Amino acid sequence: AAAAAAPGTPPVTATPAPRDPTEQPQPKSSDLPEPKAAAAGGNGRKQRDREPRQPRGAAGGAEAMLGAGAGAAPPPNTAAATAAVDPAPLVAAAVEAATRRIISLLYFANVFDTNLPDHPPFSQRLERDAALSYHQDPTRPVTHPDLDFLCTLGRAITTRPLTPLTLMSHQEAVEECVARAVKWATSYGGSPDDDIIVPETPGVPFGHVRVVLDRVAASPYNTLKPVMRVSPPPGALGLGAQGGPSGPGAPSPGPAPAPGPPIGGGGGGGGG
Repeated sequence: AAAAAAPGTPPVTATPAPRDPTEQPQPKSSDLPEPKAAAAGGNGRKQRDREPRQPRGAAGGAEAMLGAGAGAAPPPNTAAATAAVDPAPLVAAAVEAATRRIISLLYFANVFDTNLPDHPPFSQRLERDAALSYHQDPTRPVTHPDLDFLCTLGRAITTRPLTPLTLMSHQEAVEECVARAVKWATSYGGSPDDDIIVPETPGVPFGHVRVVLDRVAASPYNTLKPVMRVSPPPGALGLGAQGGPSGPGAPSPGPAPAPGPPIGGGGGGGGG
């Protein structure tokens, strides 16, 4: 500041010196940063800014994990993992395969067993002849004895076995039949049960019966639907040759040549 002027002397004003162009301007007091103590004590926002923040990478990873759990696609091989956890489908398939093997044996044993009475219009003898007519190839033969072995095994699974010394109770017989049916069902795929001998046969193993059954099931005979034909009554034998109706209930075509004697005998006879 300028010194006080003497009395009677005109006042002198101070003239600022010219500013050096190279000199940097000094900041004002209002532009200076606040002291650390004041900033720490009086400014809560800056105190919060000094708290450690979670890295964006970690937060992004957590969000990605949440997103994957909520809507992401399931991992591969889900079906295999489910099958490993839930064995029910595999068990059901194994039960169906074993049941099919047992029922197929029992079914065809009943179809081809000539010891059983016929159930018209079906006949065991006709079924045998029809099945064998599809197996004339000498490289894949199926014979009457083969069908006999099949029927014998079917009876062994469904009837009470006869023992030389004692008779079995029904409970013991059922257990014996169940054991034999299980061995039959497991005789596929190179099992040792394939060599078990069919009872009451000259050393025929399960494997031979299985081959016979597979050949019958694979032949066209297995998918052929039977055709029912009604035989004409004896009095209408002459009508078929002329092309007229010969079935039951057909209208009378008028006079026809006299038929010959009825086939199978029975009363052609005379007066009476």
